[in-house]
Amino acid sequence: LEVNQVCAYFNYSNRLLNGLGVTTEGDTIGYYADE
Repeated sequence: LEVNQVCAYFNYSNRLLNGLGVTTEGDTIGYYADE
């Protein structure tokens, strides 16, 4: 359950950074979240 919450948090951070226009960090977080 905790792992699921962590993935959800990173996914949320990914969307938030992409919304702010931070594509590089967003992509990095996205890859970690996918794995």
